[in-house]
Amino acid sequence: MNLLAQVIEALSLEMDFEKVCRRATQIAMEMIGADVSALALPAGADTLTYQYFWGLPEGADVESMSRPVGLGAARHVFGSGQPIHVPDYPNYQYAFPPFVKLGLDSGLAVPVMIGEDIAGVFSLGWLRPVAPPTEEQMALIEVIARQVGIAYHRMNLMREVSDSQVHTAALNERMSRVMAVSPAIIYSVTVDVSGPQPCLRNLLVGDSVESILGYSKEMLSAQPNVWYQLVHPEDLPQITLSNNLHVLAEGYFNRVYRMRHSAGHYFWVQDNIRLFPAGKNQYEAVGLIMDITERKAAEAELRQHRDHLEELVAEQTEDLRSAKNAAEQLALFRRLLSG
Repeated sequence: MNLLAQVIEALSLEMDFEKVCRRATQIAMEMIGADVSALALPAGADTLTYQYFWGLPEGADVESMSRPVGLGAARHVFGSGQPIHVPDYPNYQYAFPPFVKLGLDSGLAVPVMIGEDIAGVFSLGWLRPVAPPTEEQMALIEVIARQVGIAYHRMNLMREVSDSQVHTAALNERMSRVMAVSPAIIYSVTVDVSGPQPCLRNLLVGDSVESILGYSKEMLSAQPNVWYQLVHPEDLPQITLSNNLHVLAEGYFNRVYRMRHSAGHYFWVQDNIRLFPAGKNQYEAVGLIMDITERKAAEAELRQHRDHLEELVAEQTEDLRSAKNAAEQLALFRRLLSG
């Protein structure tokens, strides 16, 4: 048990997979006096290849040993999950030709496990006749192989994390470019509606906010609740989520209101928001704000023209009505004279 604890400790503290393999192999080969060892790992769909070797003599044909394993002992172990000891390897019906050429006399193949799953095969070989491993030796070798499996799983996880980080960084870079060139303010913010006044956190806002609003994105990101102070006091009640709880279920909210520029003047914006649940009483709001001051001015001018036109129509209608009344009175007066 003391040796087992030392083996586990020695292998679990190392983070580099190749170093774990090297250390595991050293322990296993010294413990049972093996001459060579190799580790076979999956290399694509339904393909198993030896990828790490130790103890090979100088000039060994590593290239031929690295080709996909056919129906050898390692392939059988990978499929069954059970170790195999081959005492007379040259006459073994599924012997791996490169190992026979190497001079392997007997061999042992043990599954590399990750929980209940098989990750690969750890093989040990002797260039001379040897007795089969004892039960205690087999138990230790299986523990070593399991530690190799844990290290292999950890390496794959770290690789996935690294790939994910690279992918995320690339996406963030693309999003930053979109946000930088957009003529609108693109933002994402966490909204907490548990209190009487919604609280904003984790504000991410595009570079265009400075050209549109006059404030830096760093300032707004550091103090997201300043946003409420920039909204015109008359418009604040109609844009507050606590006054529009129906939008939380609908998942979208389109608002038109006035905001105060850093220069002090107010201008009109249209704010299109999509809401996503992000926890109890919390929502992730992703929105796009556009400056619609010119549109509002055009609408106001159009209303003025419409009002003026309505006034003219009303005046013309009144004139026509007066003219009609005058004509009717004149016709009546003529009839009276002629009668």
